[in-house]
Amino acid sequence: MLATKIVAGRRGMQRFLAIAPPLYNGVSAWVRPLDAQLRARLDKNHEPFWQHAEGQLIIAKQRGKDAARLLVMHDRLRQEQTGEKAATFGLFEAPPDAETARALFDEAAVWAKARGLDSLIGPLFLSVHEEVGLLVDGFELPPRVMMPYNREYYDRLLLQAGFAPLREFYAYEWDIQRQGIPETKPLRQDVVVRRFDRSNRADEVRRFLQVYNESFSGNWGFVPMTEAEAAASVGDFLRYADPALPLLAEVKGEPAGFILTLPDFNEAIATCGGKLWPFGILRILWGRRNIRNLRVVTLAVRRSFRPLGLAHHLIRQLWETAKTEGYLLAEFGYIDSRNRVMRSIVEGIGAQKTKTYRLYRKPL
Repeated sequence: MLATKIVAGRRGMQRFLAIAPPLYNGVSAWVRPLDAQLRARLDKNHEPFWQHAEGQLIIAKQRGKDAARLLVMHDRLRQEQTGEKAATFGLFEAPPDAETARALFDEAAVWAKARGLDSLIGPLFLSVHEEVGLLVDGFELPPRVMMPYNREYYDRLLLQAGFAPLREFYAYEWDIQRQGIPETKPLRQDVVVRRFDRSNRADEVRRFLQVYNESFSGNWGFVPMTEAEAAASVGDFLRYADPALPLLAEVKGEPAGFILTLPDFNEAIATCGGKLWPFGILRILWGRRNIRNLRVVTLAVRRSFRPLGLAHHLIRQLWETAKTEGYLLAEFGYIDSRNRVMRSIVEGIGAQKTKTYRLYRKPL
């Protein structure tokens, strides 16, 4: 007996979060996300994304028990920017049963059609600024911080539910201690590469937003980040990042580019079982001292400044700092498979492609 149910509220959230762990029994690479963090991101009164979007949690039941889940969303800002009348989905978890997965997506399609939408695209959580795609290669490696992980059979479930591949993204691993950086021409005297100023957050948010939105404008599926989203994003980075690592490039005092890097906190939360209390927070604080790997979340340079070679200089300064601080590996991701320039940059410093993520689309 198979049924789907739309859930909401505290109890519905608990049921939704409880579905994933049993599906990963025996999967050593999986790192369970913190329940508190997921709740916060799904809280429409807390997360800035929901100021321009709406969403619904869906559960599929097998023989009376919760078995699978899905978040379906409609981002009004995305529709305005791309012209696509598409719903997006994320947080998909399901057993290896095509009927169960199809029931989830059928329920999501009903929700999307009721809003005049004509397709489903995903997985995304919550947007292109967050976790993007389904892991289809690299299952033996644990996910870095803010990167997704899923069972290998999920690709098959989506194809059986009528989805087709839409886009692919790569992650590259870089050996900080063993790899060198090719020499580049010296920076002009009017170029400064500096750390983010934690004492002047409002101004740093403005600079970040200017660089980010201009750098990625025109890229596939890109939706400009709002001021509220930028404030939350920069705030999180300054709260959790190693102060020496996030770097901003300026030309004659004007923001030109940045590289944002985080310690891989998944190393610290891997043994927390998704819980902060009673002992999870202690494990995170203790584990944080021993994190030796990084994730390069974003490298962005405004188009007018790209001839200056700022991307290479940002990577070089990151390398010099990270090597001195004793970090071992860094993962670059996501990189669009069609972005030849960015792929050339990371491959040119010796980084190796280790993971592939895939987006899918289904017409309704």
